[in-house]
Amino acid sequence: MKTGKNSIGEENKRTVLQPVHFSAEDKNAKGILSPDNDYFDEMASYKNLRKKRLKRAISRVVLWAFIIVLLPILVFFTIVVFSSNSGHSFFGYTFYLVESNSMVPDFEANDIIIVKTSFKMEEIKKGTDITFVRESDGKIVTHRVQKFEDGEDGREYTTRGINNIANDEGTINFNNIIGVKVATASALGKTVTFFRSTLGLVLLIISFGAIVFGIYVSFRFSNDIRAVGK
Repeated sequence: MKTGKNSIGEENKRTVLQPVHFSAEDKNAKGILSPDNDYFDEMASYKNLRKKRLKRAISRVVLWAFIIVLLPILVFFTIVVFSSNSGHSFFGYTFYLVESNSMVPDFEANDIIIVKTSFKMEEIKKGTDITFVRESDGKIVTHRVQKFEDGEDGREYTTRGINNIANDEGTINFNNIIGVKVATASALGKTVTFFRSTLGLVLLIISFGAIVFGIYVSFRFSNDIRAVGK
């Protein structure tokens, strides 16, 4: 077996990239080495491939950003839509869907109010909207404080819906207060109410399906960003 410069040189020649000419007359499209201008530019092909991979990688990042933003919103709507009669707490604030017009014009039925569940006694004054459980029927109510006084069992509050003529029956003990209303989200409430309709539920299901399909596409058809190269 012969070894030496000749064999090494021949090996190097075989590994050097050469322009390849494709003869139009050859039906089998056999590659033929040629110095002519009609050749396959491997470097240009590689650059084009890099561009395609970069576009796919960017598309994947955008898709995931969209999913990360949209998914929590859909989860929130799903929770509120399918159990709208109870409050839902997020980071110390509870969202309630209003069911009556007793507090018009401040807020009305199908609005969402945001209630802060961590509060001090000093925060509750005359004119403060508080959320509590009504003893007569066990419903959660948000009405305005009309007056308060200290009794044997602690501070007691008299409340009234500002759209009602008379004050609420009985008083509310401080220990029975759920929270203090801090904001009203009318648009959010209308949106939740829409998703409770038949059309809204269909769109909600379609949205979840689109997210699942988007996750599938991102893994199935998009190249990893590491494949783009330097």
